Amino acid sequence: MTRKIVSEQELVSWINSQFKKTESCDSVTISGVYKLKNPEENNGCNWSSSSYRTGGSPKEICNDIVSGIFSEASEAFNVAWPHQK
Repeated sequence: MTRKIVSEQELVSWINSQFKKTESCDSVTISGVYKLKNPEENNGCNWSSSSYRTGGSPKEICNDIVSGIFSEASEAFNVAWPHQK
């Protein structure tokens, strides 16, 4: 499957929108993702998730949901990082 290329903000927005669709973890959010130096070591995905904030959602319930959403996103998207000088 080819990953869709998106901006960092588009990816963060997509991930946060997936959290909002869940019943138990709808207040979970992330603020960003970070660039991976060696995407080939991560099945071609060029980003990794930052930590997440539960916003009052029970972490013990949300851990699996969060992992699933991050996994789905890592298979579907790569980030178009700005060129670094």
